Amino acid sequence: MSDLLTQDEMMQHVASGDFRLAFVGMSNCGKSYRSRILQNDAGFFWYEVDREIQKKLGFDTMEEIAAWMWDPSSDWFQEREQTYLEKEEQCTHLEWLNTAGKNLVFDTTWSVIYLSQVTKSWLKNHCLIVNIDVGLDAIPVMLERYIQEPKPVSWNGMLIPKKGESQEESLRRCYPELLKDRLRQYKQFSHITIPAKNLKDLSADDTIRVIASYLPN
Repeated sequence: MSDLLTQDEMMQHVASGDFRLAFVGMSNCGKSYRSRILQNDAGFFWYEVDREIQKKLGFDTMEEIAAWMWDPSSDWFQEREQTYLEKEEQCTHLEWLNTAGKNLVFDTTWSVIYLSQVTKSWLKNHCLIVNIDVGLDAIPVMLERYIQEPKPVSWNGMLIPKKGESQEESLRRCYPELLKDRLRQYKQFSHITIPAKNLKDLSADDTIRVIASYLPN
């Protein structure tokens, strides 16, 4: 969707069952929750990239992937980070996806911005990309959550320890900068940006209505 849809065009696509929506944004911003609501209450086909990556890597849960990728200071981290991104690339740039005549919600990972330009262009040309923006105020909470319950993170070269720092000191210094950079890149990549609070606790119909309201008349 290189040309931005109008509100009426989006609603026509929804009614026809050929609307293609992709959520991008931080971990825990609500991408999967919104996707589940659209699937359960509006009949959308939910394509969850995280789940597909798990299958390709042979894991059952995100916790297993987090344990596999956790230590960014290890000798093997960059190799596993690259493997993860390769699998994400394969699971995001699809030759074909049968949605059984349903509207599609494409639930991306939070490292989608690090994929190849070819894949990002493919996604942008096939879906309306909606950035669910948690804002800068969420960074302290996200930092503590990451320290306590690590998730698989692609650092994209932004973890640069200083001499004499402990691992946790390096993470606490570098992780907020990583998140700030991601927030900026999500906005650049998406067609529209919606504050996460504006989608919180909405029904499927209201979610669709709010997304449409950010498009031109």
